[in-house]
Amino acid sequence: MRSTFGSRLRRARLARRLGSRELARKARLREGHVSMLEGREGDAARSTAEKLARALDVDPAWLMFGQGHGPAPRVKRAGAVTAEKSGYVVAKKTAARKAS
Repeated sequence: MRSTFGSRLRRARLARRLGSRELARKARLREGHVSMLEGREGDAARSTAEKLARALDVDPAWLMFGQGHGPAPRVKRAGAVTAEKSGYVVAKKTAARKAS
């Protein structure tokens, strides 16, 4: 199955744990526009794709064409606390806090 702009947009949005409303706000777009882009086969205008890529912290070329870096994989470890920093998940061991 071929990856589309909409499927890559949805994948990046879910990887960032954002709802379409939150993504629209971060990208300064209407929520309906984000939903429409996720649900169709075609591409977005370059300026729209760049706004979305910035909001999702992905390479605009990845979002538009599937080339470059996409969303970073989520980090999950047992006994870890996760914190969001610049769109990437960073894990800190809770044991370090207890040792202090």
